[in-house]
Amino acid sequence: MMPPNIKASCAAVKRADKPESPLFSYVHGDESRRSAPGGIFLTGGTGFLGCELVARFLARGGDEPIYILIRARSRAEARKRFHSLYNSPGLPWPDSYRKRIRPLWGDISLPWMGLDPDEIRNLAGRVTRIVHSAASINLNASLQEARRTNLAGAREILRLALSCRRLESLAWISTAFVAGNRIGCILEGELQCGQKFRNGYEQSKFEAEILVRSYKSILPVTVFRPSIIVGDSRTGYTRNFSSIYWPLRLVAEGELRRVPGDPRTPLDLVPVNYVADAVAELLDRHRSTGFCYQLVAGRGGTITAREFLDRAIRYFDRSREPLRFIPPRAHADSRLRVFFEYLTDYKQFDDSATRTALRGTGLRCPRITDYLDRLFGFCQRTAWGGQGGIDQYRFHSWPELPMKGVSYDESTCSN
Repeated sequence: MMPPNIKASCAAVKRADKPESPLFSYVHGDESRRSAPGGIFLTGGTGFLGCELVARFLARGGDEPIYILIRARSRAEARKRFHSLYNSPGLPWPDSYRKRIRPLWGDISLPWMGLDPDEIRNLAGRVTRIVHSAASINLNASLQEARRTNLAGAREILRLALSCRRLESLAWISTAFVAGNRIGCILEGELQCGQKFRNGYEQSKFEAEILVRSYKSILPVTVFRPSIIVGDSRTGYTRNFSSIYWPLRLVAEGELRRVPGDPRTPLDLVPVNYVADAVAELLDRHRSTGFCYQLVAGRGGTITAREFLDRAIRYFDRSREPLRFIPPRAHADSRLRVFFEYLTDYKQFDDSATRTALRGTGLRCPRITDYLDRLFGFCQRTAWGGQGGIDQYRFHSWPELPMKGVSYDESTCSN
């Protein structure tokens, strides 16, 4: 018998799969675009991971345009966000890179993502690769709010994908935490295993993955499941100071000394450069279609909650009193409770298929213990993102983006 929570999620997916028009009504692509170079359509291009993905696609060469969906209140605001990220005078890119990026003002939660018919026809006739990395990642959001972006947005991406007659690949950025409250070893091929969910983010991403998997027989889908994404392992750079960075800051500044949870809980942290490099590499391989890859630290690559936070205290202020772990339900702040719920179970994400697929590329997830101080140092240098000009640090690593065949230093990689 199907568990009630899974049954409810499946019902939500069925509702999302029934738009008012016939099933994902198609548009006919602009025929004049059929002979032009293919194009990449990317959502979440103004987000932390999305920006890194754009940089990888540019660095890998070619002349295909990269269409970036930008959510904003107006076209002028979308243009401003685009220029701040991709057209900055300090960005060390050649003009050929800038010419390839095409911003589009839209919203994945709206029908056809809010794009006008001419834009849709152009995409349908031109796009050969779709990368969907946009998501609502607010752990405190209600299930309804999370579904508005993560599930309704999934439907609109599929609607576009079904209209793209030249489509070669659809990269779906999911999350390893579709596993919900499961414990033990989580395999890459598993999804519906009777799990419950700690928040709307987990459940809505789970529902979206169910939906996209139902189209695997007619669309070239590849699912990627990163765990907790942190900064670049080489520089510490991050633009996302939410998620694990928020409670980390409270610990670093001495505001939090009692942590609800089990100090032995393994934390699976993965640097953004590994995630972006792996997605870009695997998308270049047609044989990756149909697979699910967990982009994680994996078994043997995690760090315990105790070691992670003790390292933080030693780095930021050795004089402060040690942390004390307390029962998980003892913390009254509901905003923080959603983070501490991840310190209560024992998960190990298997990444066997990912390692096999990346064999020979030199890409392996660096050990968290080898770059943890770089993450802390970046937080300190930038006052936890409060210091202006934070993106100058992003530019420092982009000219040296890994290309095909270039490997990381094996001494910093886990086995």
